[in-house]
Amino acid sequence: MAENDQFKIIDFLKKYNINKNNKYILSVSGGVDSMTLLHLFLDLGLPTIVCHFNHQKRDNSKIELAFIELFCKSRQIPFFSYNLNFDIKENFHNEAHDLRKLKLEEVARINNTKYIVTAHHADDLLETILIKLVRGSNLLGYAGMTEYYEKNGFIYLKPLLEYSKKEIETYAFANSIDFKFDESNIQNEYLRNRIRHTIVPILKQENESLLNTAISYSHILNTSFNYLRSLSKELIDSDEKIDISKFRNADLSLQEDAISYLLENELIEKNNRVIESIKNLILSTTTNGTIDLKESYVFVKDYQFAYLELKNYKPPYIKVELSQEQGNIFTLFDTKSLTGIHETTISYNTIVLPLWARHRTDGDILSFHYGHKKLKKHFIDIKVSLKERENSLVIVDSNDTILYIPNYYVNKTLGEANKLTIKIGEEINDN
Repeated sequence: MAENDQFKIIDFLKKYNINKNNKYILSVSGGVDSMTLLHLFLDLGLPTIVCHFNHQKRDNSKIELAFIELFCKSRQIPFFSYNLNFDIKENFHNEAHDLRKLKLEEVARINNTKYIVTAHHADDLLETILIKLVRGSNLLGYAGMTEYYEKNGFIYLKPLLEYSKKEIETYAFANSIDFKFDESNIQNEYLRNRIRHTIVPILKQENESLLNTAISYSHILNTSFNYLRSLSKELIDSDEKIDISKFRNADLSLQEDAISYLLENELIEKNNRVIESIKNLILSTTTNGTIDLKESYVFVKDYQFAYLELKNYKPPYIKVELSQEQGNIFTLFDTKSLTGIHETTISYNTIVLPLWARHRTDGDILSFHYGHKKLKKHFIDIKVSLKERENSLVIVDSNDTILYIPNYYVNKTLGEANKLTIKIGEEINDN
C-alpha cells in the first residue's frame, strides 16, 4: 500500500485520454480522503490547484482552513477558499454539493482549466445509491455517481471512486499523511450519516463484496442512462424545443426522458405526475395548450413544437452603442437591464469599433480556449433562467464578436496586445 501508484492515477487519466500536464482543481476538505488524493497528485507532479470550503457548521472549520492553507503555502500550491452560506435543512448535503460545484467551476474558469477533481470513493457511491433509492430519482440518479462526466463545459473526475474508504485510510497511515477528522461524520443529523452508520453495516454483513456490487450496479445504470439520454435528445432541436412529430413515434421511455431533460435544464421540480401531464398534452389532438409549472414557468404546446417559457413574459430587445471615453474606456449607463455597475477588462489584438450592447440572438456563439459554444447552450449549462437569459446584455464589437456578458462571460481568446475597459449598468443620475 505504500506505492504512490497504488491508486493508479496516471492510468485513470490515460483511460480518458487526459494529458497529465493539465491543471487540476482539487476540492480539499482536509479529511483523509481529499488529503490522500492531494498527496497522490503532488507525488506524481500533476499541476494542482486547491479549493477549500468552510461550511460554517463546526468550530473546527477554522482549524481545517488554517491547516490546508499552511500546507499549500509551504508547497507553493495555488489556494482558494470560500465560506458557504445556506439554510439549515434536511437536504444540507445536496445544497452544499450544489454550492461547492458552482465555486469549483468559478476557480476553474479563473485558472483556465476544465478539470475538477474530487475525492469520492466507493463507500460514498454506495451511500448515494441508497439515498436515491430512499428519495426517488431517475435512472442516472439511481446510478449514484460516475468517475468521469462533463457538465457546464467542465470535466469532473473522481479517481478514487472504485476504492474503499478503508483502502484510502490504510494508504494514508502507511504514508504518514496528515489530515483532520470531521466530527460531524459520526453524527446522525443527516440522512447520509444515518445510512452510513445503520443501514450500510447490515448490508455489508449480508454481502462482503457489497462495494464491488455497488460499483457494477452503477456502471450498468450509467451506461443505460447515457444511451437513453442520447436517443431522447434526438427529439429536441437546437432551440431546446421538442419536435412533436418525432416525439409521437418515440418509445415511452424516450418521451419521458426528453421531458425530464427540459425540466432539469431549468431546475424545475419534476415528478411522475408532472411528466405524465406534459406527455399527455404533447400527445393530445389539440394543436395548442399550456401547463402551469412551479418556478414561474409554463410548458407550451404550439403546433409542431413543445417547450418551456416564462409565464406572461415578452423579452425586450435593444442595440445601443457604447460611449468611448479617454483611456480606452467604453461605457453605457442608460440601461435598466442590469442592477448596479458592471466592469471588466478585455485583452485583445484586434477589435472593430464601435462597441455595442444588445440582447442575445439565437445564433450567438461564445469563444473559449477549448473551443466554441452556443450562447444558449452556455446559459443552459450554467443554469441561467429564461428571464435572465432574455434580459442579459451582450457586448459586441462591430463584427458582432462577443466580448462580454455581465455576470456570465468574458472573452479571453482575443490576444494580449491591447486592453480596454467596459463599464455598463443602471442609469446614473447626477442630480
